[in-house]
Amino acid sequence: MRIEHDLLADLTAYAKFGARKDNGSYLLDFPTITNLSGATTSTPLRWLAFYENLSAEAGFRGNFETGFLKHEAVLSGTWLSISSGSSITALPAAASNIYAPFSVRAPNISSLSTTVPMTARTVLSSIGAIDAISAWDERVQLIGGVRVQHVQTSNWNGTTGLQTTGYDQSAVTPSVSLVVRPWKELSLYGNFIQALEQGPTAGAGTINAGTTFAPFVSTQYEVGAKLDLGSFGATLAAFEITRPSGFTDPATATFSVDGKQRNRGIEFTMFGEPIKGLRPIGGFTVLDAKLISTLNGINNGKYAPGAANFMANLGLDWDTPWVKGLTVGGRMIYTGQAYIDPANNFGVPPWTRFDVSAKYVFERADDKPIAIRGQILNVGNNNFWLATNGYLDQGQARTFMLSLTADF
Repeated sequence: MRIEHDLLADLTAYAKFGARKDNGSYLLDFPTITNLSGATTSTPLRWLAFYENLSAEAGFRGNFETGFLKHEAVLSGTWLSISSGSSITALPAAASNIYAPFSVRAPNISSLSTTVPMTARTVLSSIGAIDAISAWDERVQLIGGVRVQHVQTSNWNGTTGLQTTGYDQSAVTPSVSLVVRPWKELSLYGNFIQALEQGPTAGAGTINAGTTFAPFVSTQYEVGAKLDLGSFGATLAAFEITRPSGFTDPATATFSVDGKQRNRGIEFTMFGEPIKGLRPIGGFTVLDAKLISTLNGINNGKYAPGAANFMANLGLDWDTPWVKGLTVGGRMIYTGQAYIDPANNFGVPPWTRFDVSAKYVFERADDKPIAIRGQILNVGNNNFWLATNGYLDQGQARTFMLSLTADF
């Protein structure tokens, strides 16, 4: 719910409120490869979880001028409460093989408790002010801001109900951005942003699932350019982001935070309709994600788990001239090599996936449109692995999707 009221012609007061609640019940399995033949062993888990979020924001937004400078200023306060609960029950062990997998009988969970205790609560609050100053018909824009942020985190043991670790931290985080438009179609920009963020939460399958770690200050630098020709646009940016590095140890199934992850990279995107009826969209990212400040420096300079060194995608939609309302398209997705563990002992090779799609739009007798869409993901049914933080995931198999949309 959002409420706005114009106090003056150039001054608006606003308030926003939101709430969300999720409940989940899962049967999960995280096999561990035990030898070079692909044999696996695992302890399946019954995982119950809930999440409850409450949020509020209020502030003032105004426009004014000081000489030849135009200002768009905002003063706001925010509050967010995140409560979560987790209950994990280990089930009978199972064995299999990644090259010859076989089914395991579903466990009987009818006698297990359905109670989900609260395991973590985080409250984030802040007061911030930002001013966007522009001059010379907005050809130069300087955006500066500062926030006073406060994070309180509490954790409880899901079995005993006793409180465990907790955190209470505050920080003053600045942000500044400069945009220069030498021509109407071209914007050059640079920014520096810091933020106090909620710490990561241990996920399902870990022995400390539901535990929220200490908040951290993330830092981001970025410079880039944006070209907008109306029918076609492109962006090119270089960035550096530093934040804590989390990892799940497969040997102990424990999630922990060890050191920092520094992401440096170059990103390019393009979009638009340079030729009528032909719409390309895509881009690429070159990423150098390294670990720094790890425990005793053991993994300093290693690649961050789950971060591919190169990613690219290219999509193309074409409105066919011989059938009105028929659009066909395709997409190529490429992901480079990535490692699973912080020591970079295990990784997965690059993979490529191709998708195809078609859409047909026509009108009923009452002039209301109907759209039929079809898509095939991984049309070649390529087999590949995805590297996530501490885990291997199977790539999506060939998948057929069909949908219909009608207006009334």
